Amino acid sequence: MRISQLRFLVLLNRYKTISRVSKEIMVAQPSISQSILELEEELGFDILVRNQRNKRVEGFTQLGEVVLRKAEIILREFDEISMLKGSDGSAMVGKLTVGTAPFFSSGFLYDTISDLHGKHPGIRVEMIQADTGQLIKMMTLQEIDMALCMVNDNYKSLVRELQKNNLFFDELFVDTMVLIVRSCHPLAQRKHVALAEMTPYQCITFNKEFVDNTMQLLETYGYTNHIMTFNDWDTIRKVLSMTDDFLLVPSFCVQEKFTPYGDFCQLSVDDCVWTDRIGLIERSTVLTEVEQIFVDALKDCLAAAESGKNNA
Repeated sequence: MRISQLRFLVLLNRYKTISRVSKEIMVAQPSISQSILELEEELGFDILVRNQRNKRVEGFTQLGEVVLRKAEIILREFDEISMLKGSDGSAMVGKLTVGTAPFFSSGFLYDTISDLHGKHPGIRVEMIQADTGQLIKMMTLQEIDMALCMVNDNYKSLVRELQKNNLFFDELFVDTMVLIVRSCHPLAQRKHVALAEMTPYQCITFNKEFVDNTMQLLETYGYTNHIMTFNDWDTIRKVLSMTDDFLLVPSFCVQEKFTPYGDFCQLSVDDCVWTDRIGLIERSTVLTEVEQIFVDALKDCLAAAESGKNNA
């Protein structure tokens, strides 16, 4: 068994056809096909499902899927070992690419990376921002190592979609949605409101990904106004400070995005319970050492933030 054979399998899963793999890595198609056939002969079972008429690859067999998952883990570990070149071996080294939903583009994620770099300067973390659908696609194509995202009432459907692609959702914490309004809003002193009381006001949400879910939720409670969407926090804060509009947002965002600015209030909605699950999309239940270090640092940062909020 050779590393190159395992890499061919992982690339085939990514690009779907041997011809595409050949084009991407500039290795002749017959060489790739023969290499995989030799691996199948060594293992004693078929890894790939082939069309009986034209021998075209149509996917992986059940055992082939197992081999593929193992190959992905082995290659990630192998790549980390390769990064030890030039190191004295006294510190962990590695590279991690983390996809993030727009909500996590700053704040505790940056704190996590900063803390991680202080303890493990040899580990490099690159962040890529995209919506959840794009993150899943990037995970499937192995363009990123893991993804931090938020899901609400579509949690079960997301999990099913991830399972189809042999991905996993590692839940970090569960949050609730709250309303943010300016300090002089007519309902600002209430602290708790019924959603029906918000009907006279315009709703704002962050990022188009959450519009449909937000609309469905609000319609359930009789709110039928149009929802405005913005993709940056500065614009949202400006609009809220000048109008009686309200923002529906996860509570964990409040301390970072609004509390420092001092002109906003947080309202809880009495008749509406909408929870959000924040977690990591991972490629395997068995993490590499670098991935585990990142996950541990992220959980430590979240625990510290929660402790600080409780003490406050």
